[in-house]
Amino acid sequence: MPDNYALDDRWLAVCAETLSCRISKKEFSFAGNGTAVLNYSVLLSPLFGRRLVSLPFSDESGILFPAGEPGRPEKAALVKMLGAFLDKEAAGLKLGYAELRGADALSDELEQAGFIKTSPYCRFVLDLKPGYAACRASFGTNILKNLSKAGKHLTIRSPQRCSPEELSAIYAIYLRQMKKFGSPPLPRTYFAAMIRENIYRPFLAEAGGRIAAFLLAIRRGRTFYTDLNASLDEYDALFPKVALFNETIEYACQSGFERYDMMRTRRGGGVYEHKRKWGGSEVPIKYYYKL
Repeated sequence: MPDNYALDDRWLAVCAETLSCRISKKEFSFAGNGTAVLNYSVLLSPLFGRRLVSLPFSDESGILFPAGEPGRPEKAALVKMLGAFLDKEAAGLKLGYAELRGADALSDELEQAGFIKTSPYCRFVLDLKPGYAACRASFGTNILKNLSKAGKHLTIRSPQRCSPEELSAIYAIYLRQMKKFGSPPLPRTYFAAMIRENIYRPFLAEAGGRIAAFLLAIRRGRTFYTDLNASLDEYDALFPKVALFNETIEYACQSGFERYDMMRTRRGGGVYEHKRKWGGSEVPIKYYYKL
């Protein structure tokens, strides 16, 4: 099973159900039996215009190679076909641009074909293969100090499913964070469907019987993704997010995962600095644009 959770049919169905976003598939054949599948959506936005995106709501690659990654000549031929397809879609649907996310396997060929590459975000990825003790040894000094404080006041639990009350608490914390960041929120139905389909595994940090923070994880293949996390400001002094990251790193190690992906963050700022202190490798998230 490939680690790319965004190619999971359950995830695609949740997007269609709750975000009014239909994921389309286009297959390209090249060099004998070689094939590539482009997964994409056409999005219409008053802010961002009319665009084709692979994949919306995810930084994972929307291009799949069922028989394995092709060689350089095949990649060049594929990108030529891909460019022609995007031009045709743009003309028919009056699109302003196409946005390919995470298509690192085609990076050189896309740039040579005139695609514009940007890396507005990065992710930190921890190597879990050496085990939890080795991971913990790479934590920053402040992380370890804050873990000691958190352990005195917080309890962490991970229900298989969320009760309606737990879901309400999670969503209220999430809305407060989105308002603070000035970002448009995902609907509550998305959270409910992701948990219902067992795509999200919730981890909850509680203080005095109240949910102070949450982390929603995606477990796929060899990778443990920390997709969403948020906390209530009034509990920041107890470091619930720190407790949740530590708990899930230990859980992922014990469960046999090889990578712990802390997901998208923008360079600079407090979130970036916090994630950097966990000892993971910084990996750029590349977007490729065709106007």
